[in-house]
Amino acid sequence: MASVEEQLLAVLEDLGSADLKRFQWHLTLPVLEQCPSIPKCKLEKSSRIETVDQMVATYKAAGAVDITRAVLTKMNFISLVEKLETVPSSSGPPGNSLSATSSPQEFLKKNKAALETRISNIRPILCALEEDEVLSLEEREMVESKTTNTEKNVALLSMVIKKGAQEHFYKALKKSDKFLVQSLEG
Repeated sequence: MASVEEQLLAVLEDLGSADLKRFQWHLTLPVLEQCPSIPKCKLEKSSRIETVDQMVATYKAAGAVDITRAVLTKMNFISLVEKLETVPSSSGPPGNSLSATSSPQEFLKKNKAALETRISNIRPILCALEEDEVLSLEEREMVESKTTNTEKNVALLSMVIKKGAQEHFYKALKKSDKFLVQSLEG
């Protein structure tokens, strides 16, 4: 079986040069909570191999997989994210899901503090909850009007709990950021 580094390289080799530059640009930004960004000077003119080496040096192999998945998801390269589903990451084995003994209510109760800071893209969750008629347009706009991601997350989680809509929230979260769910369930 190929090493993590070889599998990451294979994924980056599927990116064109413009997409590779965009991928590298994302690495210079805070991608995941508690993960440092890579300084621009360390990625300028970097090849695909040098990019993988820099990611592994910065995040270790498993963390580099998580970062790669997050960036590719932001870039809408879902097929490349799926190529990495069999690669071990820091969030545990692929395919983890809510255990039979757990419930969306328990998941939210156990992980509320982490969810308040770790949901980075709340918009798809808000849209799904509005489509499911859990949130009204006004409630969604109220959440979106908050200044920071943490404030938005706190407002949304509060509404979800008050409405008893943890199952809808869990489903929407899993659809929009399954790697965060896997990480929290790990």
